[in-house]
Amino acid sequence: MDFPGPPPPGIDLSQDRSANLIGAWSSTWGMAVIAVILRVSCRKLVKVRLWLDDWLIIISLLFSGGFMFTVSIYMVNNGFCKHIWAGPPEAGRDWALGLFTTEFTYTVALCLVKLSIITFYWRIFIIRLVDKIILGILAGMVICWGMITSVLQCIPISALWNQFDPINPPDPSTFECSVKVHPFFIGKAVPHIATDILILIFPLPYIWNLRLRLSQKIATSFIFGLGIFVTAVSITRLVFVLELDLNSPDVTWNECTEMIWTGVETYVGTVCACLPSLKPIFNLVLYGSVYPKSYYRPNVSDAETIHEIAEAAKRRYYHQHRDASIPSAYLFASMRGAMDLHTFEQLSGTEAGSVRSVRSVHEFTAGDIEMESHGEGFKGSRSDEAKRQDGT
Repeated sequence: MDFPGPPPPGIDLSQDRSANLIGAWSSTWGMAVIAVILRVSCRKLVKVRLWLDDWLIIISLLFSGGFMFTVSIYMVNNGFCKHIWAGPPEAGRDWALGLFTTEFTYTVALCLVKLSIITFYWRIFIIRLVDKIILGILAGMVICWGMITSVLQCIPISALWNQFDPINPPDPSTFECSVKVHPFFIGKAVPHIATDILILIFPLPYIWNLRLRLSQKIATSFIFGLGIFVTAVSITRLVFVLELDLNSPDVTWNECTEMIWTGVETYVGTVCACLPSLKPIFNLVLYGSVYPKSYYRPNVSDAETIHEIAEAAKRRYYHQHRDASIPSAYLFASMRGAMDLHTFEQLSGTEAGSVRSVRSVHEFTAGDIEMESHGEGFKGSRSDEAKRQDGT
């Protein structure tokens, strides 16, 4: 039977769902672009250099943009999201060629988002050997998933789209496409969802071992758990994949809904990966300052802990001037209750050989911290040397 054959009776060939796809994608990709811009802006606000996790999310945005434009411009203009009989004669071939391109860009974009989150964990958590092994395994799973889902589905690979060419179809004896669609999509989706869940639960033991109030632990866990929305979208997408009618030649119409969810999954993932880094922007909007004064007064044990943490940060600063990871300073930042990661980054990052002053419960200057415990509270004072350096 020639592909796609005559249309079945009762089909409205004027139906077009491309507006739904473009509307959903333009809004969610726009949110992803804004989230990445705000993330970079936050790094500039707190005068901390971009690190590996930031660069990975920026590169992922470029690939997700390529994914969006491939579908919304090339595929849609060649009949995608319309019934295949309403499109040009080569609509099936263009759909398959676009599908191969989007599989690559989608896979790379999602892999980079996950690797950005993993390297973010690497940067902010106390990395023991077992933690390095766990993060290494997670990174390996993500990379392997990306490679496996991008390998040849047909031999030669050009047969993936040329088999739908209505003008010059290849001889069936010259190629092999033995991959079954449903098992293939399940094989892609299950490891993807599994790594999502593993990445989500990784920071929880660290958070719940911190000396924080219950409400603070819950708030911090919520911030790190925002990625659950991406997992929910991934599961929704898998449901639509499994509902595809594989016996119908109307691939350009049937694939449209699944493709919409594929894009939303990628762009929402980018947004969720950026949200924990946007606290300075929220502070600036709500309080008019990147580092608003906190009204939380810690108890004696908290003051002692903060004193120990600050001293550890001070010692490590002198030994590792340009190190991007001071876990003890991160723990100090966590004690604020709002998970102010940029307070940590200010204590850990350096600018021209010195660490900028930050505000937490009181004002601190990493490298020049003088902590004094006073009953139920504590205060930080700046050394005379620090004041002379700042000209104050």
